[in-house]
Amino acid sequence: MTVTISINSMTPSSSFVRTMKRLLVLLIIAFVVLDLLFNAIGVGTDDSDQDGFHRSGFSVRTDYKTGLQYLVTPDGGIAQRMDADGHQIRVR
Repeated sequence: MTVTISINSMTPSSSFVRTMKRLLVLLIIAFVVLDLLFNAIGVGTDDSDQDGFHRSGFSVRTDYKTGLQYLVTPDGGIAQRMDADGHQIRVR
């Protein structure tokens, strides 16, 4: 008794592969377009950013007991957030 396994029956058809490649290309294009759109309208930006394309990397943190704001760097540094007159910004 001999058992043969056909390799061709286990590989996907060429039309399936073409369809998956097209789908992958469309998904990549959709992600790029959404990223550009979100940056253009400023989704995810805060007061420390110029706009969606020029991000500072800083995040604004507020001490809810005092209302004072601080800037936190991506590396973990922290600094008081100051206004144009040199006073620390307070949110109340």
